[in-house]
Amino acid sequence: MGERITLAPFDRSRLEEGRRKAGELRRILGDHATAVEHIGGTALRFVSSSPTLDFAVSCPTAADLSAAARVLSQNGYVPASSTSFTGGFDLSDGDTLLVLPSPDGGSPLCTVRLTPAGSRAFDDAVALRSYLYGRPDVCREFAALKTRLLSDHPGDALAYARGKHEWIREALPVARHWSRLGKTVTVTVDRPMGSTHPDRPDLVYPINCGYPSDLSIPGEPRLGVYILGVPHPVHVFTGRVIAVIFRENGDGVRWVVAPPGREYDQARILSEVWFRERDFKSTMEHLFHRSVGMVVYRNTASGYRFLLLRESRSQGWSIPKGHMEFGETELQTAIREVREETGLDCTPVPGFRREVSYPIPPIYKKTLVAFLAPTDRNPTVQPEEISGYRWVSLREANKMLGGRRFVDLINAAGRFLENAPEK
Repeated sequence: MGERITLAPFDRSRLEEGRRKAGELRRILGDHATAVEHIGGTALRFVSSSPTLDFAVSCPTAADLSAAARVLSQNGYVPASSTSFTGGFDLSDGDTLLVLPSPDGGSPLCTVRLTPAGSRAFDDAVALRSYLYGRPDVCREFAALKTRLLSDHPGDALAYARGKHEWIREALPVARHWSRLGKTVTVTVDRPMGSTHPDRPDLVYPINCGYPSDLSIPGEPRLGVYILGVPHPVHVFTGRVIAVIFRENGDGVRWVVAPPGREYDQARILSEVWFRERDFKSTMEHLFHRSVGMVVYRNTASGYRFLLLRESRSQGWSIPKGHMEFGETELQTAIREVREETGLDCTPVPGFRREVSYPIPPIYKKTLVAFLAPTDRNPTVQPEEISGYRWVSLREANKMLGGRRFVDLINAAGRFLENAPEK
């Protein structure tokens, strides 16, 4: 049996304390550290974790790593091997782990993992932290796992750590590639636009394809790149990673790269790469998201009433909406999403289309397109997606909708209806 572990509920102040402590470590380590990153559960949202703050430090040389360890020792840190605490760290590649003991003998206040320059362990820790912070849905899955492990192994920290790290090992390949989203990469083109696949004479490349020439992930084979937004053959291209395609069953990973400033949503990307990806089953992470929906209304004796849906996952109120699928137009998406979420067949009124764009921290950008449609029926919602609905006035909608973007859309719909000529 290992030592007992306890989890404290998520507390936003831990994020602030982590930022403050990281700044303190940068100050005392000086040139002995090229990067200090707050990692682990206390660096995440929505996750219960031990109260210990975890940090990863990259040192430029082996001499700097040794010097950093001495500096930390002078500031009260002790080698992890001299304590009963290991934190589940898998030390390798010349890493050194130190902890700052708690005055009361409880969980350490901090752990600091010193890593040599170019350490994959450092890159992985930062990539996993960024991935879980940027994907709240995956973060909540991780949080649920930790709670379940704690319940299954209430008195065994080592069994808890083994279960947690098994999940992390499976998540890391995705996190490594996710962390490249938005980054600049240079691509060597080995299959230029207009060339023929070496094993398939019938396959002519409509876009340039290649592999990263200055950025790769060790141990991740078969990494190819699709280049969008370049209308002629090239041999080398530098652009921004806007999407990552994960082929299932070990069929590899593909990055999607575009010129800086060019935005491609999921449907547009899929249309560009379908010539090849149609042969595979895959999933995609992408920077630019586009959703399409409808403001559905009915005209009553007391005025216009608008349909709001309560989303089962977030419990927030919204309009019927969803992502575009390959080959769809915006109108087709809007009609399909309304039908799937409400059971209503709605025909949009001519002349109304509104679009709003907004960032979703830390890296995403979302565009929401909305149409307007009347109905004289009540919806039939699917409880796994929608937990309820309400017909509300414009004033009520302004109070219930979360975020300025939805409020602006519903108000634009109200103004359009008020100003529409009578039939």
